Amino acid sequence: MTNQPLACKISAAHEIGVSKMAVTIKLCKDTIGHLATNYQFASVDVYDSSGSKVRDQPSSLKPNSFVLNLPAGDFNVAVTVAPAEGGTSKPVLFLYEDCTQAPVQLCFIDTAISPGSSFSLMVTS
Repeated sequence: MTNQPLACKISAAHEIGVSKMAVTIKLCKDTIGHLATNYQFASVDVYDSSGSKVRDQPSSLKPNSFVLNLPAGDFNVAVTVAPAEGGTSKPVLFLYEDCTQAPVQLCFIDTAISPGSSFSLMVTS
């Protein structure tokens, strides 16, 4: 019996089932999914559909990844990145779900235009 690659949990429509939580999102430097080493997350904030900040989310935050463990609902995930040692002034960075298949692109961040970016995520029951 061979091990098949696991499918990503988040669909291309930025939707995920609550039974598939938790999910890890990583900061990448290219479209192949290589981790960004010259940039890191400065902050990650999660807001519900009313605009209220969701407490204790992300449930884990590391320099180049974070974990979401959300209930059913619509959420906006606001991400700010900052240069790590050796970072350039005009990075192009990507957010991807951490999965073993080709990663699903969640969000494109260009900090030359804006210091942060966000993506929506619908969690279904």
